[in-house]
Amino acid sequence: MNGLQVPNTITEYDERFRIMADVAPVLIWMAGLDKLCYFFNQPWLDFTGRTMEQEMGNGWAEGVHPDDFDRCLHIYTSAFDAREDFRMEYRLRRHDGGYRWILDTGRKILDEKGDFRGYIGSCVDIQDLKDAEERARALQDQVYQAQKMEAIGTLAAGLAHDLKNMLLVVRGNAELIAMRTGSDDKVRDQAMKIVASSDRASELLRKLLIFSRREPMKKEMMDSAAALKELMGLVRAIVPKSVSVELDAPEDLWPVYGDVRMLEQVMLNLVTNARVAVGGKGSIRIVMRNRPFDGREETPEGDFPVGRFVSMDVVDTGTGMTPEQIGHVFEPFFTTKAAGEGTGLGLPIVYGIVKEHGGWVEVESSPAQGSRFTIFIRADPETGA
Repeated sequence: MNGLQVPNTITEYDERFRIMADVAPVLIWMAGLDKLCYFFNQPWLDFTGRTMEQEMGNGWAEGVHPDDFDRCLHIYTSAFDAREDFRMEYRLRRHDGGYRWILDTGRKILDEKGDFRGYIGSCVDIQDLKDAEERARALQDQVYQAQKMEAIGTLAAGLAHDLKNMLLVVRGNAELIAMRTGSDDKVRDQAMKIVASSDRASELLRKLLIFSRREPMKKEMMDSAAALKELMGLVRAIVPKSVSVELDAPEDLWPVYGDVRMLEQVMLNLVTNARVAVGGKGSIRIVMRNRPFDGREETPEGDFPVGRFVSMDVVDTGTGMTPEQIGHVFEPFFTTKAAGEGTGLGLPIVYGIVKEHGGWVEVESSPAQGSRFTIFIRADPETGA
């Protein structure tokens, strides 16, 4: 037959199959009519780090992740009973102790009479595909969140501008009433209350404009260390004496490129939230560091920044937050504070300002364990937003 060497014994066929199975780039197994496995190729043994004897029979099942075992066993036994091919995904323990997702495909073996004799299966490591799918889902969630925040910001900006114009009319008329009445007139007192309420409403609208990033910014290089020291006096003034405030910042902090007024607002908002979280007793720690990025570290936004940044941590020993609360902290009007203690705009404003400065925000928290908010602000104007 053109020089083709055809094996003439069952043993020779078996040996050639074993060689072929051992050089295959997949994990191969075989099982008989009793549902017990009697063969695993070398790649399988290399993957699990176990011997053929350890894997034989039901031994291989010891490597299946406990959370996947019942489902895996059900698919496996059901296919055997129905004499059908099957596919299943499960996590299999690797030789280093870690688990990897694999796709296991079982094909029935038929003899020359067409009778069922068992199964031969091949397994492919799909962990990288699973990881890619997870990253894709996370990216999709980030895009959705960004679109939602942008839509809310646009709506907030439109409402804020319209309400601001209305408030000007209300405030102006209230001032006219106050001017035309005597100093001891009750009407004048009521008119001045309207003026005061209008001012508070105007401040709320200003915050909405900041959140929506429609408030004009004036960016310039600013001395981080000097600005921080100047602001610490105000920070200590708004925090009760029973709460300790600690500053940890090097003298050689890089200057940052931004709007001084807006960045002061960020710090005050974070400190105010920390003050509420700790109540009347606890501590607040402010840590600032120079942070260079080379594009290898990922941010919560999915970006890989390059350049120089200055980071600021505001760490408190307060009540902390649940994972569900963390997922909502940057949404407008969401708050964990009691009624009357805030509008829920503090963190959305922080988010909006930091994003406008080409940075990002990271949050770590757990109930009764306090919280850590970290912001990153660019120190390179040539690459800034």
